[in-house]
Amino acid sequence: MDGVASTMIAMRYGSIPIARKTGVLNDSVFDIDDNTIPTQFRNGFTFWTPDEQGLNGALDRAFSHYMNDNQSWQQLVQKVMRIDLSWDWGLISVTV
Repeated sequence: MDGVASTMIAMRYGSIPIARKTGVLNDSVFDIDDNTIPTQFRNGFTFWTPDEQGLNGALDRAFSHYMNDNQSWQQLVQKVMRIDLSWDWGLISVTV
């Protein structure tokens, strides 16, 4: 199973993705703290550098959100569980 499929399955069950901004994950996981991305698309935590520091930075931000703003965290969990991952959505977004 590839990274995108496992990420989509995990989100369906309420897991918040933490992913490196590379490949297809760059097109499917949008950082919750990135103000250049519309709020409705933000669904996880991302990092650029493929090293311990990059991953730890994303994990620290995720833990901080979880510990300090439980209501927003629960809203994020509900949001990722409701994301339409069907083929119909993909076809509509590509053809529009």
